[in-house]
Amino acid sequence: MGTTSTTANAAKVHSGIPSVLRHTKWHSKKFHMSGMTLRSTVTFYNKTLKSNPVGAMNSTPTYKMKYKYLGHHTYYLVGRIYNNAPAGGMAWKYKVKRYSSHKMYFKDLTQPSKYVNQIYTR
Repeated sequence: MGTTSTTANAAKVHSGIPSVLRHTKWHSKKFHMSGMTLRSTVTFYNKTLKSNPVGAMNSTPTYKMKYKYLGHHTYYLVGRIYNNAPAGGMAWKYKVKRYSSHKMYFKDLTQPSKYVNQIYTR
């Protein structure tokens, strides 16, 4: 009767970017705005992610990335943005679903935009 059962969460938070996304660059479909053709891009490095939404002048790097595998090729990414932020930076969250080696869905959970939350290809 003195036995206790403990349950542990098998989900683990890993440091960096998932190996299937590391060192890859993705781009969205083309958008035509004000006579210009634009597209958004996402670039994954070892522990950094650069997101460049449509119409943005500079890309936004997210540092100190950590991820959690949610299953079915879906990842929850968390990092910190230091551009125009308080001293410790701001937490930024993403969700990535990789359909194949040439197609993924990238969603910015912190600041959703229809020009960022979309399908990307390589």
